[in-house]
Amino acid sequence: MRNELWEVIGKKDLQEIDDLEFRAATSGSPYQEVVKMDGQQVTVNPYLKDGELLADLLVHNDFMESEEGKLLFHQAIHILLQIERYKGCDKNFFLKKIIEREILEKRFGEEINQFYHKLTREEQTRTLENILFFYQHKQHVDVFVREVVAIYPHCMLFQKKKEQKHIYIYMGIPKDRQAKWMIERCGDLFLPMDSQIHIAWEEAFLLTDMHRLEAEGKCIV
Repeated sequence: MRNELWEVIGKKDLQEIDDLEFRAATSGSPYQEVVKMDGQQVTVNPYLKDGELLADLLVHNDFMESEEGKLLFHQAIHILLQIERYKGCDKNFFLKKIIEREILEKRFGEEINQFYHKLTREEQTRTLENILFFYQHKQHVDVFVREVVAIYPHCMLFQKKKEQKHIYIYMGIPKDRQAKWMIERCGDLFLPMDSQIHIAWEEAFLLTDMHRLEAEGKCIV
């Protein structure tokens, strides 16, 4: 059995959970916890996991169809969900939500807020995981590379061995101001302030530079 109610709330901000309205399902698959999702209204199969706890409530059909019964069911599911949330999710779930809230509140700055809004929801999830990994392990170059390559998988990255603050990126596409801006924001998030990012577009770095990179640098990706 998949915990589909967790899948629903996992895609929402913690504050949005309070806006959800839980209703008891009267039809649908007996193997799905969330039978239907319509806007903020979530239709839940009440028998799948919490049938014993809700049994005394569910046997009273007339009451369940009343406004009072619907409100009581909603509150019961909400309380059970809160218990499950604190029991079942790990610390990283909360940390990523805190990081996301700080980005949205522009505590990382206006440009990082804009950067975050340009990402898809899947990309935002990956970025939050990368930021958390960065805070936990301090591997700034590795996380920077992971973020850049996820956005631009066709690029190549190099780093000088003796001067590791220099990162070289070959894009292989026409010069793109938006791509340059996005890469710079990745640098703001993950690289030390004195790092220098060098980008080549359609043409690779000069041949002499490539020879020097082979001698003095290493290919990261």
